[in-house]
Amino acid sequence: MMRVTFASVAPMLAMAGNPALGLTAIFGSVIVAGVFGILIAPFISRLLRFFPSVVTGSIITVIGITPMRIGINWIGGGRPSAPDFGSAGYLGVAAVILVTILLLLHYGSGFLRNTAVLVGILLGYAITWSFGWGDFTGLDAQPWVAVIYPFQFVLPTFDWAAFLPMCLAMIVVMIESTGMFLALGSMVGRPVGPQDLARDLRADGGGTLIGGIFNTFPHTSFSQNVRLVGVTGVTSPLVCVTGGVITLLLGLLPKVAFVAASIPQSVLGGAGIVMFGMVAATGTRILASVDYERNRGNAVIVAMSHAAMEAHGAVLRGNQVLPLHAVPGAGAGLGVMRKADASPRSLSFNVHGFRVAVNRGAGAIVILRRVHAADAGRVINPMQCRGQIEGGVAQAPGAHLFEALLIDKSGAVANPAFRQYHIPTWADVPRTEIYCADTHDAFGPLGAKSMSEAPFNPVGAALANAMADATGVRMSRRRSPQTGSGRR
Repeated sequence: MMRVTFASVAPMLAMAGNPALGLTAIFGSVIVAGVFGILIAPFISRLLRFFPSVVTGSIITVIGITPMRIGINWIGGGRPSAPDFGSAGYLGVAAVILVTILLLLHYGSGFLRNTAVLVGILLGYAITWSFGWGDFTGLDAQPWVAVIYPFQFVLPTFDWAAFLPMCLAMIVVMIESTGMFLALGSMVGRPVGPQDLARDLRADGGGTLIGGIFNTFPHTSFSQNVRLVGVTGVTSPLVCVTGGVITLLLGLLPKVAFVAASIPQSVLGGAGIVMFGMVAATGTRILASVDYERNRGNAVIVAMSHAAMEAHGAVLRGNQVLPLHAVPGAGAGLGVMRKADASPRSLSFNVHGFRVAVNRGAGAIVILRRVHAADAGRVINPMQCRGQIEGGVAQAPGAHLFEALLIDKSGAVANPAFRQYHIPTWADVPRTEIYCADTHDAFGPLGAKSMSEAPFNPVGAALANAMADATGVRMSRRRSPQTGSGRR
């Protein structure tokens, strides 16, 4: 099984920031990197003699122990910066899953024992679903079937400035995959030879090539699969074939994929700890067979590998915890660069219009029609852009018509209780006519601009203008002489 590799993030970000390259050059470099990986696989496989037992055991141990911090984060809910991280609910669910998997591995037999991890995840999903933790927002908007075809979004372009860094990243990926393949061979009791390694590495190159053709990014064999082999003991290659078929079906059935992706991270954490630990145990078993007496250098190799593992830290960026290798430029050291003048930046523009009816006696406001126009540059994904606009313009009437935040003289919120806080329901949100201007941006990728939360901005002013036109009175904020608080 394969996944997109972190090693390619840094060169892709550099290309995305270069107006001369952009997204099309990224896809072109991915295709070239895939071909490059297929061609150099036999040469990389000849490095196998530099991987004795002490190196293999150290690599496998690091592969098992390093993601433990990820598993711990999953158990706590996923984001260490979240207010509810490490709550009793998350820990309890992860504990139930962990105990279930261990009991099935110890007392189960046959099919039940081999599917212990799957049973644990399904049990945890059922528990969290009964608690109402699942987030199915947007499921109704997903089609039942969606066909994926080559170059669906853009056609690639090819540039030497993009080829070179992506090919270097491919070499890093292949070295990493070598350790993973050696770990897998050790776990299934089949030594990996140069020819085996060459075939494995060609598969990584082939996956990257296909990824570029389908407008995605470099792929590598997923090391979590090694951990799953250690837990289940199932070594048949038909499992990977079946997993590939299931993954293809998920790609063609967006609703099913949406449900699979909604599994809470605390559920994954309970299973992940078992899988990570099994790989670390395999590496430890290999290291136990190493001769440390006659070759004291082996102890130094093990010590340095563990020291490198401990130095593998993480960086908190906003609400996201990134491993160091995922931080752009981490390989060359982290630094800060500033400039006095602003970098060239795209500006998106939005306008909004209302036609409203106002009952002057009751104060009721009815929105009869609303129209929004956006300058988003070249709209690459019309459905996604429209969804972003609809979300922004749906929030705004609620903020202006339903919310009444009162601040007293000390600056404290005077109405903090949620029983006094009213939010619009779906039935309260009127239909919006949305139009996008046919423009092209000089700096954005493929001429596109960012929408983000910009559609929210003009709605309040447009609504105030419409109310003023309907009533002849300009609504504004005034101070209350009794409380000093602001009122509408």
